[in-house]
Amino acid sequence: MRLTEQASGPVANGPRQERAWRRLLVETVDRAVLSRIRDGRLRDVGWPSGLGIVVAVGCGVIGLGCLIALASGWLRATDSLLVSSDLSASMPAHLVWVIALLVVVSLALGQAAAVHGPWWLALIATLVTVLIMAQFGLRGTLAGSLAVPAVDVGLIIAVIVVTVIRGRRSFAWWEFPLLLGLIGGAVVLGMADLARQGRFVGYELVPSTVESAVVQLMVLVLPAAVAAGTAVAELTVGLTVAAAAQLDRLPGRWWTYGLLVVLVLGRLAELIWRAMQLDPVRQGWIAIVPAAAVLVLLALVIAGLLRTAFRARTRAAGSAGADSAEPVVISELAEDLGRIALPIGAALVGLLLPLFVAVTGYSIAVALDPTGPLGAVDLDLGILISEGTDLIRGAIAVVLLLIAVRAARHARAGRAVLLGAIAVSLVAVSMRGLTGGRWAVRLDPDVLNLMVGIGALLMIGWYAARRRLTPRRAVAGSALLMLSLLFAARQVLGDPVGALVGYSGVGLVVLGMLWDFLTSADWANRESPRFPRPTRVLLVLTNTGLLAVVVAYASLVRDSTGTYDPGGFAELGDLILGTGLVAAAAAVVVRVLIRDERIR
Repeated sequence: MRLTEQASGPVANGPRQERAWRRLLVETVDRAVLSRIRDGRLRDVGWPSGLGIVVAVGCGVIGLGCLIALASGWLRATDSLLVSSDLSASMPAHLVWVIALLVVVSLALGQAAAVHGPWWLALIATLVTVLIMAQFGLRGTLAGSLAVPAVDVGLIIAVIVVTVIRGRRSFAWWEFPLLLGLIGGAVVLGMADLARQGRFVGYELVPSTVESAVVQLMVLVLPAAVAAGTAVAELTVGLTVAAAAQLDRLPGRWWTYGLLVVLVLGRLAELIWRAMQLDPVRQGWIAIVPAAAVLVLLALVIAGLLRTAFRARTRAAGSAGADSAEPVVISELAEDLGRIALPIGAALVGLLLPLFVAVTGYSIAVALDPTGPLGAVDLDLGILISEGTDLIRGAIAVVLLLIAVRAARHARAGRAVLLGAIAVSLVAVSMRGLTGGRWAVRLDPDVLNLMVGIGALLMIGWYAARRRLTPRRAVAGSALLMLSLLFAARQVLGDPVGALVGYSGVGLVVLGMLWDFLTSADWANRESPRFPRPTRVLLVLTNTGLLAVVVAYASLVRDSTGTYDPGGFAELGDLILGTGLVAAAAAVVVRVLIRDERIR
């Protein structure tokens, strides 16, 4: 009987361990991905009648925009292309009207949202809508007929009247189709008239008008594009922390060190391969020294913020000593970034607009009076914009650091660490401008991650050599290596999609856009007197819908000048916000490893 029990023990343990690993994988995905979607998506929490249909229309715009972006290579290959006058871009002929339709629906969603919002929102939305409607319809025809401009003026006045009259009333289902008909009528009539004019001059006027409208709308969605770039970093941190938190539930302890050994060998091999791929000119000492400086600055800032936050928490608890402070919940860092990414993106983009306006004004003034006082000033506008951008980013970094200190003094350690890490990232990407362009330094995330990986291996080896590598430290070490590996492979997700589509950057933007829409819309499930729930829901749809339209258009035209490339702003968000998030998470994991604590 004893022999039978001994023989059946391993057989019974095998399925049990297999079920444990399967449960770990399921719970990791649920905690890092599915729970974020459940908590952050739009939900019918008492929508007024008809709002559900409007939400379905908005989701259709987002889905169609994503499909066009992902299928842009095939669409370009199966249709005739309309080439721009400067030969820098081309557009499939039959999709011009589809893009115009998506623009109209997105504008109608935004106008319907603004009707019941605060006055400034109604003013901005109405101004944008009127400008787009006027751009299509208020153009004199070659035949001298003013019928289309006159009808367009009437439709513009009708939009303004509806906005003013309905502003003090509750949401009604018929507002959206009414605004859609008014805006769409002006755009369709204008496009038909422009098509007629094009036959007289032998040039397609409709594509250039649609192009101009998309360029104007692109300014509104650039903050959302910056926020979309953080999706890969959020998934990296979420999956790593969720997996580490679930590892303690597995039976036995052999897997803890076994997994660590596998990750150490994998990270070591990846470090050797990546070190062999480094460019000695761009990624030599000119990148290693700044990366080391950034790591030191990051360590000092985060250590100071954590100390301030823990002191504030222990004072509030009436306890002595910072060791009694509660640990930072790493999983909440990604959620915090989802809430602050859009405002930071708006600051990064919005504060640059006055700089570009000033440069444009200077260029116009010099063109009008080349011999005047401004013409005598020899300014390199490219250097002026570059250095001005770096100065603005440095100023934003200072503001974020001040907010981080304030959060730390209120014992909000997680928010403080995240903002501090983002501030350091902003300073790092602005190093060349802050030195007046004297030093050709730049932040290279790959070199920075290479140094972090080496440091992680040294820490794990030191604890192992001193026989202080406890199971908790092994889990923390595995989490640190997983963060480093996933961050090193952050471009793997976008590259295959870009190769399949034939246009780089599409995968990152589409993934980020959908991730933000599914996980960062919880604020629209609440309401306030100034922002009722229908306004919030429609604003979420408008923001994501306009970005989807811009991404679809950029994928279709393949502009060589980069004018319509939201992928560049998504990469900026990944570089600044994403790097800041991963750096904050890695710093907290290092603290957990040193203190031999459990990852939360």
